[in-house]
Amino acid sequence: MKRITVVMAVFIFCLVCFIPPKAVCEYYEYINEDGVKTFTNDPMIINEIKNKSLKIHKEKYDDLDAEERQRLLKEEQEQIRKQKKSKRKKLKAWDEDEKKEEERKAKQAKEKQFANLKTPIRISGNHVLVPVTIGYSNHKVTTQLVLDTGASKTVIDDSVAGQLQINNAGKKRLVQVAGGGVLTSRLVQVAYVKVGPKTWKNPKIMVLPHSGPSVPHNGLLGQDFLRLHSFTIDYAQNVIKWDK
Repeated sequence: MKRITVVMAVFIFCLVCFIPPKAVCEYYEYINEDGVKTFTNDPMIINEIKNKSLKIHKEKYDDLDAEERQRLLKEEQEQIRKQKKSKRKKLKAWDEDEKKEEERKAKQAKEKQFANLKTPIRISGNHVLVPVTIGYSNHKVTTQLVLDTGASKTVIDDSVAGQLQINNAGKKRLVQVAGGGVLTSRLVQVAYVKVGPKTWKNPKIMVLPHSGPSVPHNGLLGQDFLRLHSFTIDYAQNVIKWDK
């Protein structure tokens, strides 16, 4: 039994070694459905068609004379060169388009970032009026406050406090106002004070009753907020520019 196995192994080895390998450079010539002479080196295509005109060539165009064969091969090489050039050109154009799109998005993101660092203001006489959003409990109010670098505390009047439903919250104290008058104020902790992209969380601000004639603002944005953020007032564009 062992002898038979060895003999079979030798036989298979010899069979594999002496079977002539399939020529990899063979070209197939046939007439396609449109009656055009066609060449291919793909045997899978040949297996799918039934064509009596099928011819096998060791090399492409080996049925032609040397001059014609060289001409056709040269034409093919030129066609391949043009196709490669066209492909490189398309890839380059695609890369350039992609680069332009990335640059456009980067520019758009940068413009958006700088736009977010600007807050519109309104000039009223000598006052710079700033839109300020204040949050307290589940309420929030956006109102106009005077940007006042001389005020140590941020102040809102009692009308804004009423909208926030602050009511009687906060410790009462007496404060002296411009002109020498004395008013009763309340120091109240709110959830936040927000101006443009800048948010001050859990600050204590002052609530004062409004007295005197009507004014186009409802308090002061004081140094307690302003000293936390670097900014520049652009009077030409009527904006506050905040530093990053």
